[in-house]
This record gives sequence, C-alpha cells and structure tokens, in this order.
Amino acid sequence: MSEAQQSARLTSVVLSDGASVPLYLIPFERNGTPTAPIARSEVLAAAASHTYSHIIIFSHGWNTDWQSALRLYQQFYRQMFDVAVEVAGMDCRSFRPLLIGIFWPSVTLTAPWERAPDMANAGGVVDTDLASDISDLLGSAGTEAITLLNTNAGLGREDLTSLATLLAPLYRASHTDEVLFASLSGDSIIDLWQSVAALDTPLRFDTYGFAQQQPLTPQMAGGISNLLLSPRVVVRATSVWCMKNRAAVVGSVGVAPLISDLRTAAPNVPIHLVGHSFGSKVMLAALCADSLQQQVESALLLQPAVSSYCFANQVLGSSLPGGYRTALERVRQPIWSTFSAHDKALAQFHIFLRRPEDRGELSIAGIAPDPFTALGSVGAQGMQSGLSHVLPPRLGIGYPPYETTTRVVTVEAHQIISDHGDVTNPHTAWMLLQQIQRC
Repeated sequence: MSEAQQSARLTSVVLSDGASVPLYLIPFERNGTPTAPIARSEVLAAAASHTYSHIIIFSHGWNTDWQSALRLYQQFYRQMFDVAVEVAGMDCRSFRPLLIGIFWPSVTLTAPWERAPDMANAGGVVDTDLASDISDLLGSAGTEAITLLNTNAGLGREDLTSLATLLAPLYRASHTDEVLFASLSGDSIIDLWQSVAALDTPLRFDTYGFAQQQPLTPQMAGGISNLLLSPRVVVRATSVWCMKNRAAVVGSVGVAPLISDLRTAAPNVPIHLVGHSFGSKVMLAALCADSLQQQVESALLLQPAVSSYCFANQVLGSSLPGGYRTALERVRQPIWSTFSAHDKALAQFHIFLRRPEDRGELSIAGIAPDPFTALGSVGAQGMQSGLSHVLPPRLGIGYPPYETTTRVVTVEAHQIISDHGDVTNPHTAWMLLQQIQRC
C-alpha cells in the first residue's frame, strides 16, 4: 500500500489556538481513479452528517509530493481560520467547513520552468512516470520514442523527425485543452523543441510579465548545429503536455464525480473550489465534465497554469470559444483568478505550449499577450463581457461588489503574491473568505 493510501483516511489542521480541525486528503491515480476508496466514503459520510457549514476542496499543482501537498493544505487552511477569526470576526461555532485536499501524482513531472537549466550536453533520461504516460497513450510507438530518447546523446534532424511523428498524438488538441487549437504538425513540434532549447539562457521579461524568446544558437541547442538537440529538451517539452493532460483527466474523471457525490450527500451545503497552478486545471476540468451538472458556489484560481484565453468568447487565431468557458455556468458566483508579474515560473508557460505559426501570426498582428500566455501571468483575456478587473484591498477591507453579469473576477495580485508558490498568505485566505461570506 502506498504512502498516500496509508495516510489518506484523515489528518488535521492544527490552528493557532491549539484546536484541531479534520482534513481529508483524497488521492487519485494519473487516470483519475481514486486510490483510497475508504477515505472517499468517509468524506461523503462527513458531508452528509449535517455537521458542516461549507465544503472546501483544494487541488495542488505540479511537482508536489504527498508531504508537500499536506503542508500546502495545512498552511492555507490555518491561514484561513486565522484570518476568519482575527480579521473577519467570524464565529467558528457557525463557520465549520469540511476541509478536503486533492492529491494527484505530479512530482515526477517537474515543470521545466521550475528546474535549473539543464546542461546542453546532458544525456536525456525519461523517468519511469513519464515513460508510463507515453507508453499508455502511444503503445509501441511510445516505446520506440522512449528508446530513441534514452539511447542518444544528441538528436539530429532524422531522429527529431522520427520522434515528432511518434510523439505527435501527445501534442494533439482534445477536449481537455483550454484553447482547442489544431494539432501540431511534425515540423511545428521540432520548432517548438528548438524554442524550448533556447530557454536554457537568461530570460528577458516584457511589460506584460512574460518571457521573451531568445535567439537559438548552436551552443544552446547542445550540438554542432541547431539541428542537434539534447534529448532532455524533448523530454522537458513532452512532460508539459503530458502534465496538462494528466491534470485534466484527474479533474474530469476523478474530481468531478467526487464533487457530484458531495453535492448529493449535502445538497444544501455550499461547495468552494480552490486550485493552485495546474491544480486550477484540475478544478476547471472537473467543472466542465459532463458528469457534473450541478453548480458549485465558488471557485478560486491561484496563479493558474492555464491559458489566459480559457474563458474567452473567441480565442485569437480560432473560431472557437475558450475551452473552459463552460465553467462559468457551473459556478454560482464569479470565478476569482489571481495573476502576478512576479510569477516568473508562469512567464515561460506559453513557450512550451504554442505553435511557431501562432507566434508569427500574433507577432504580425501586434497582439500581446497571446492565447498560450498563462492566466496566472496576465489575467483573463478575450472576454467581451462579464469580466471584472480588481486590485486587492487592504486586508480586512471587502472586495468591491460586482455586477450581476460578472462571471470572472481577475485579481491583479502583484502586491500580494511575490512568486508562483506564494499562495498561502493572509491575502489569498481573505479572497476565499470573501467568497464564503457572499454565499
């Protein structure tokens, strides 16, 4: 039995006054299957017990092991209770939230922009978790791709062309994508890998707070010419697309049914969703799943690693709406989403996900940010109506009321979020409490 299965039944959040509040951690496999059915049954029983005033479900992002997820949830929920009592003056005898944390396997899919740059001549090694994703999705083609990556110190044009053909289905647009562009061509995949190779140099950040592409040189690419790439470059880019897919699958296959069952168990208890980074994709995928027909009360996206156009009426360069626009109908309150110019991790997000031809079209049009820039980097884009842009007030001061037509509140959080992981502070807790108080 795994560490998650052994520990998942019940843990707790120790508050500043020494009191202990139950915290349920519900783990899922990468395919969305719950791995602790007893814990799932127990949290549903707790929801049905008429003990709790609210249900809060939080999902972590990438590169988060079991202990890190537990620490994230305990710190955030402790902050929430501290602010509720000391700032909001809430009575904890009536404010009794059922606390839930989602755990999904992301630790081996470390986001490339959070790692130190790989040495350009380092050998490529596909870790077992990524290899499982590739093999499960691609079968024998995936096995062939893994062999190519693990047995070559440098990849020339012929190897890159073969890899692009073998891995192309991983780069294919699907219902889990937030911008729904057409699939990448083989040449586009190779060009994308060359763009990723260029990230191993110092970055410049523009006034929108996202990274500017550096010119590719033979030294960056790690070989004699810019057609010789380190296998690590391919692994880094492919892992991002696999991670996107995994977060969406966990949300739509695993978390959505959990939310639906919680709603059935406690039909009159408001449900609040919180997601950090790729955990926001988990929550948005859950909200848009066909299996979830009921509304939740609120959703708070903290530095979300999804497209800034995910809620758009029409995505730039496409005739389609943002892939998560359906989520706006599944949340009673407007969705709140933070963005910060200090989030250098998300500043590189778009480079891993957009096609070179999209870069050219958008550059000619003079448009910035582009559809692949992160929501947590620049805020929501492409909404013709229903968007409210706010600055966070001083702690304890209420956020301004929004119009009844508002569906997204984008919070310009430069002053309160100092980096990608800075989401367990009193100001983020205050945002959630503001949503709770508006039930």
